Formats: sequence, C-alpha cells, structure tokens
Amino acid sequence: MATLTASYVRASSQALVNPDAPEWDRPAETIELDPSPLETQPSDYVIAAWEGREYGRVTQVRVRQLHNGQAIFFLLEWDDPHKDTEITDIDKFTDAAAIIFPTRGDAPLLVMGSEDQPVNLWYWRADWEQPRSVGAVGHSTTVRYPGDALAAASAWRDGVWRVVIGRVLEVIQTSPEPTAEVAELAPGTSVKVSFGVWEGSNQERGGIKAISQVWHELNIEA
Repeated sequence: MATLTASYVRASSQALVNPDAPEWDRPAETIELDPSPLETQPSDYVIAAWEGREYGRVTQVRVRQLHNGQAIFFLLEWDDPHKDTEITDIDKFTDAAAIIFPTRGDAPLLVMGSEDQPVNLWYWRADWEQPRSVGAVGHSTTVRYPGDALAAASAWRDGVWRVVIGRVLEVIQTSPEPTAEVAELAPGTSVKVSFGVWEGSNQERGGIKAISQVWHELNIEA
C-alpha cells in the first residue's frame, strides 16, 4: 500500500486541470495494477467470455495529487501504445481510467463496494467531454451522481496518456441513496483511494480492467 499526499499549491483550478501545467513537474508515485479477478465479475457470461484471455494490460499508473484549497486534482499517467478515443463498431472500445474512493470505511474494492459500504468512482473515458462521478454498491450497480461536477483534461503523446481529473473539495450531498454518496475530501484529512485503467484496444470495459487491488492512503495537506 502506498501513502500519497495531495500537496497544497497556489494555483488556479484552471491551471491545475492542465496536464502540462508546470505545477505537475514533480515526482510521481507508481501504483502497480493487476487484472481484476475474473471470479469477481458480475456474470457467468463475462467470466466465460474472458476465460483464458489476456486483460488488464496496463500494469502501472503514475499518480500525482495537488489541491489549491478549493479543489483537488489527480494527474494519472500510463503507457499505452494505442490511442483509443472512439467507439466505431460493436467490438471497439475507448481507453478509460477511474479514481475510486470508499465512502464508508474500507469498502470491498474488487467488487465495487457493498450495500453497507459504497464506493465513489471518478470515471474518465477518452470519448467523453466530461468525466462522470458515479456511486456503486457492487458490480453492475453504478448510478451517476448529478450534483458532483468533475473537471478533466487529457493528452496522449508518444505512447503515454496524461489525464487530469479534479473536483471541488466541498460537495453538498443531495440524495440519501447510498449509490449517490460521494467521497468527502478536505484539507488536513486522510482518505482511501485506488485506481483503475481500461485498455480500449484490448476490448476492456466494465469489470474487465487493470486495477490497484488495495486501498492506498491519501493525505490531503492542510
């Protein structure tokens, strides 16, 4: 398990959402990724379809975190020789990534939470204009959270994706539904976090992905 720090910087949110901003010129933490366990997939069809197939091709993601007191941003960087940004046929999929938080305790990560311990995903996909914040209480239970505006920007160059995903620190909860819970983030606190990456050229989607299979500690600098 890695310990990550979201450092405070004096910079605008508009600057920090840029993956090429000079504020990101700092060391990254490398997070190891593994294929999501096949036995945790949501259906026998998915298990049978992927039995013996290679997936979870992205084996590492390099992460950096910054906040400006008002919003927090993550820069995810990973090697990918294929830039997949369009769904052009039924067997074509896009590259994607997610930042995953438990919203209550140490939620079961590999099955995307439970009824008592939901998770909140910040989900970026290469063909979307804006990332989506979704909640889940298990596989195939995701519900989009409409009141949590995320921002993102991305760049693919020389076989490397650089994706920034950010959110305001304070979010007002507007729904009692557990699948609509969002991560509570504030300076001077610590939360759990994990990461997932989908390789579109390998038809990875849904639960078929590379994921950090443990929660990591994220300290948000006061």
